[in-house]
Formats: sequence, structure tokens, C-alpha cells
Amino acid sequence: YKGISMWFYNNEQITAASARQSLLCTHYTTAQNGYACIELGSKTGVYLANEIISVQVPVSNTYFGWCDASASISVGWHHLVVTHNSTQYNIYLDDELKNDCLSGSLPSTNYLRTQLTTLGGNIQSGTPAYSFNGIVDEVLVFSAGLSDSQRDSLRKYGLSRHANANVSLQTRVADSYNISGAG
Repeated sequence: YKGISMWFYNNEQITAASARQSLLCTHYTTAQNGYACIELGSKTGVYLANEIISVQVPVSNTYFGWCDASASISVGWHHLVVTHNSTQYNIYLDDELKNDCLSGSLPSTNYLRTQLTTLGGNIQSGTPAYSFNGIVDEVLVFSAGLSDSQRDSLRKYGLSRHANANVSLQTRVADSYNISGAG
């Protein structure tokens, strides 16, 4: 993949001290076996320090993410995009660029050959692990990186479905939504 867009509702505040939770993992085969994951919470400093969102890139155990010991993700719906342009991966949470830490070097090529994808958790030695405490919705995987306008359109479309969901998960009603970007 070179682009992923998803909405998630976390049932608890996520901080750098939160338990590790996997949103999406793809198990792959390349020259080495392993998996690529998008995760929330801490890996207890094994790869990155103070991570809130981390992404493992499917080569050379490279990790990058949003690492800020004083920040958090509030309870509620959030839009997450991970995208690769011609030189790097970027993480956007609620339309804000969030990658500020890196362990390893980022590849300029996509090496992924998916054999199994897990949503809302991971598989470790055949056993479910790192379950996400919440809801994952509208997961889209792209073979190309996302432009700013594509990312913005996906977020605005999702807002039309999730705008009132923070009030009540059962209530997703409004008089109108503006997804055009105009006033």
C-alpha cells in the first residue's frame, strides 16, 4: 500500500503511556517475513519513545510516528491517513501532519505483498494480540499515495457520516453537511 484512510472511534484517551492497540496490520512476505502495522499507544519504548501513533514500514523494521509524551488522542471519532509520496511516508490525524519521530530509514519503494490483513488487532504466533478498544470504520487502502486534495475529500466525506457520532454512536443525523469546502 501507499495510502490508507480510516476513521476510528477510541473508547479511551490514548497517550504515550496507553497500552499498545493495533488498528490495521498486514502480514507480508518479502526478502524477510513480518508485518506492517498502524498502532496506537506505546510499544514500551522498544522502537520509538513516547509514541501515540506508530507505523511499521514493511522493510528493515523501520518505525515512524507521532511521539509526544505530553499529547493525547481524545475519546471519539478521528480520521487517520498514512500516505507515501515519492520520498517519504506521512501520518495525518484529523488533518494535521503528525510524524515527528523515526527509527530506521524510510524506503522509497513499496515492498508489500499482503498475505493476511487484520483489522482492530494483530496476530502474533497465531494468537490474537493488541486488540483495539473501539470501532474502525471506512478503511480504504490505495496503491498510490494521496494528494492533499484527496486526503481532504476523504476527511470531508467521513465528517458527513461521523460529525454527530461523538454525541451519540446511535445518532448520526444533522440538518445539513458542507463537504464542498465552501463557506
